[in-house]
Amino acid sequence: QGSDLPTSGGIKLVYAAENAGDLAFVSAFDQIKQRFPSLVDFYFVLNDPPPSWTQGIGFVDPDTIRSKLWFPPSDDIVNVICGPPIFEKIMCGNLSKLGYASHQYYAFSNDPIG
Repeated sequence: QGSDLPTSGGIKLVYAAENAGDLAFVSAFDQIKQRFPSLVDFYFVLNDPPPSWTQGIGFVDPDTIRSKLWFPPSDDIVNVICGPPIFEKIMCGNLSKLGYASHQYYAFSNDPIG
């Protein structure tokens, strides 16, 4: 089954939450990472992290986008944003400021059907 896996591209996920208890599906993400280590990259950002926290602290800012998502912008990527409407609005603004065109990101709160 592994021979038909792509050798480039993949998924990069930045998952932000208030604290570690708010992170859902972490064990599922761990299983996916173990199965497809070269195709997925998960990065977690907490606003109120525990003392031993080793990943992101604070908010998902332009520096986090540059270092943890696909950058620079390219027509063969898309950023999907999910969260409270204010988070989605800020993320869309940050992506736009970094040079991403509107077709290179999608926010659920901007969907006229949703």
